[in-house]
Amino acid sequence: MSNSGSRTKTEVSFTVNGRRKTLHVFPMERLLDVLRLELGLTGAKEGCGEGECGSCSVLMDGTLVNSCLVPVLQANGANLLTIEGFSTGETLHVLQETFLEHGGAQCGICTPGMILAASHLLSENTIAPANLHAVISLMANEPGLWLPIAGGTDVMVQYAAGKLPARKLVSIWNLPELRRIEVLPREIRIGAGCTYTDLRRHATVQSEFPLLESAARWTGGVANQNRGTIGGNIVNASPAADSLPALLVYEAELILLSARGERRLPYAKFHTGYKKTLLAGDELVQAACLPRRFSGYFTYARKVGARNAQAISKVCVAAVGRMAERIAEDVHIALGSVAPVPLRLTQTEQAVTGRVIDARLLQAARRAASAEIQPIDDIRSTARYRTSVAANLVVEFLRGLRSHHAESERAGAEIVLTRWNQLPLAEAVSMLLPCCGSQAWAQEVAARRPLADEATLLAVSSQVWHNLPKSDWREAFRNHPRIGESRASESSQVRSVEWSAQEQSRAANADAAVKIALFEANREYERRFDRIFIICATGKTASEILEMLRRRLNNDPETELREAAEQQRQITEIRLRKWLRA
Repeated sequence: MSNSGSRTKTEVSFTVNGRRKTLHVFPMERLLDVLRLELGLTGAKEGCGEGECGSCSVLMDGTLVNSCLVPVLQANGANLLTIEGFSTGETLHVLQETFLEHGGAQCGICTPGMILAASHLLSENTIAPANLHAVISLMANEPGLWLPIAGGTDVMVQYAAGKLPARKLVSIWNLPELRRIEVLPREIRIGAGCTYTDLRRHATVQSEFPLLESAARWTGGVANQNRGTIGGNIVNASPAADSLPALLVYEAELILLSARGERRLPYAKFHTGYKKTLLAGDELVQAACLPRRFSGYFTYARKVGARNAQAISKVCVAAVGRMAERIAEDVHIALGSVAPVPLRLTQTEQAVTGRVIDARLLQAARRAASAEIQPIDDIRSTARYRTSVAANLVVEFLRGLRSHHAESERAGAEIVLTRWNQLPLAEAVSMLLPCCGSQAWAQEVAARRPLADEATLLAVSSQVWHNLPKSDWREAFRNHPRIGESRASESSQVRSVEWSAQEQSRAANADAAVKIALFEANREYERRFDRIFIICATGKTASEILEMLRRRLNNDPETELREAAEQQRQITEIRLRKWLRA
């Protein structure tokens, strides 16, 4: 070989696919370009050009290399194997047959590199025990040295790029102990070896956990869904993974298995930092367990990326919610690609729960979500864009929850109202009294039947209430407990007491100082007006109620009576809506 400088061609000789080749090339030309342009071996592809993707992989002296990063000078005297030399004549190698059989490809550009990577991987410290017990024993003997590999959709990419954290691999692909989906009375237990195709096709996942089914559809193409596993997605710990926000909102728990036994861990605690988890060196994820309690919830899933599938998310969201009346009762929101780990928006959830979903709350939720996430600038997007999109998605979910609830309420209300219209008068009156403790009000509303719809019922209720004498207003007031207390008058209906507790749920969580201040203000109010303080407490904190109570202590008796009556009218309207949906 002669070389008179990097700008002068030099002679290079190597063996490629069993044939000796001698070429005159520039010494710093990429081996990839020489293979493709000089020798016509186009199986190795130009992908990222940075050694990240592995689509240019070849074997050089038995070692997997990225040919885009190898100057051809360093290949002098080497023995090269490209995908063209991998098979014998027209007969495919068994590894190529396996890739075909199991759909181990997407667009195909990186498939040659993946096959060569798989070949090299299998030639190095890779074993396939027959059962899960043998895998666990192996990992116990050498903790941290063995890396489990199932479908390989992440491991093979890391391996081809030279970023695999372990050199000894143990195959757990198709182990029956990891490939089961068990439907138990209170939970569904999804084996870590279950593929996304398994999830997409499972009836219980489709009906009770639609967010997980959606994420399975988004994860790569069909070929990757046939190989990629839920356990691999969990352990790979990418903050951009599509399935992980769904696991967060469904409150999944993980079963971690080792020779020491198994332990159960809330998935929300599993990730400790970017690509870091609580998985010990001798453990593997055996299953993800999801409680079966979300069947009646509104669900929302969105993926924002270059495409809806086969692309890494710029932002992805999974959310579930349930409302009682117009109040957000139980809301779970999780996002991907906005923090070092998949993120449950617990602070945003707290800001929303127990409140009416209106324009004011939507703005508060937008601010809370923007403050809670930690996005970055990277090749796919910017932190500013991610923050804006994440906040928009949270608002879109809450609007969808509100609309879904309104539609469900209308349908249920029609059924209850139709039945009530047909009841005898005494029974119809009895059903109304938990909504408002005035006998005269309940008698008059029931006497106006039949009432066509919810709007008519609410209008009649308000009209009757405004026309009642003040003594009937006071009768209704007496059926409420004091704010901050749960006991009402002995004549109060059981359902009325239950509703009072629900309405004061946010106030019940006040600290001791606020509760004492409420107690004292209540007593001062009663001394001044000779009745308990009436306020529509739904969605209000104890501090907000205390502020309103102190303001109303300055009212004259007539003004305060009418303000209390208006608060009772609002309480009655909320309870009528609850009754129609009970």
